[in-house]
Amino acid sequence: MALTSLAGQKNLKSLIASEAVSRHSGAYLLAGEDGKGKHSFASEFAKALMCENPGTDGACGKCRPCHYYDALTTPDIVRIDKPDDTKNVKVSDIRERIVAESSVKRQFSRNKVFIINLDYVSVEGQNALLKSIEEPLSDVVYIMIASGTDRILATVRSRVMELKFDRYTEDEVMNILKSKNIEGDDETLRMICAMSSYNPGRAVMMSADDFFIGLNRDVTDFTLRLADDSLTDILCTENTFLADNKQNVDLILEIMIKIFGDMTKYIVYPDLPSKTEYAKKIHKFTVRHRQLSRSGIDRCVTALIDFKKSLEVNSNFDGACCAMMLKISKELKK
Repeated sequence: MALTSLAGQKNLKSLIASEAVSRHSGAYLLAGEDGKGKHSFASEFAKALMCENPGTDGACGKCRPCHYYDALTTPDIVRIDKPDDTKNVKVSDIRERIVAESSVKRQFSRNKVFIINLDYVSVEGQNALLKSIEEPLSDVVYIMIASGTDRILATVRSRVMELKFDRYTEDEVMNILKSKNIEGDDETLRMICAMSSYNPGRAVMMSADDFFIGLNRDVTDFTLRLADDSLTDILCTENTFLADNKQNVDLILEIMIKIFGDMTKYIVYPDLPSKTEYAKKIHKFTVRHRQLSRSGIDRCVTALIDFKKSLEVNSNFDGACCAMMLKISKELKK
């Protein structure tokens, strides 16, 4: 493997390759939501840092450190990840496996590398790391990964060089899905890309999950029914659907926002081809409800956003849910 084996992130790859050749820091941070490839990029960065002849594509893959790395036999890398028996890595393990181990001389590689998952390092553990990352030995490098920066101490962040992920493009996520031989027509896969917020890992999980495919179909039917439902239907039947899927309400809202976006597309471009079953449903709906307007659809999306905000402040689920559905139903019937 080399950096070109990883999808997207042209700027990040270039920076990693450059830092592997000539470092400007002894500690780095790769922060991003799960599914963006933090572990893969950290692994390739570590390999390039240990390689004897790194280049524009990272590690050469031919030298002795690269062969040891690929064979998982190198002693010059230490990985700190989710512990098996506790919520966080023990502070004693931080001191033994990182602080103490960092003073042990490297054996084969150009640098000794520590990959540390900060999601499982407590405040006490991060404090134990401070001295090491502040004054690292010249041939010791710390690569830290995290799903976000909220739980990272300011004193830690100030001592690391942050390597930022760019947003993946639709084509990049599509290529990842196709490289994994995931079945589906392009429109369905592009819908999954959008639903995943262009997060490759999440898109792969969703596309391989029969539950998501079924939920997407059910939410589409539920949304379209709101244009014809009576008050009783909304307060009883439809509210039951959302209550039964309460644990997936964020995903349901994302799907509904996508549905309204597609409605807008067919309102603006009524002659746009509709090849999939889903697209045909949306197109047929907009033809049947010619009274729909872009401003009305915008108000439907606002109702969804308001509903989501109300849940964040612990509002009554059923009450907020009914209010949201009534607003949408009113707009769809205008």
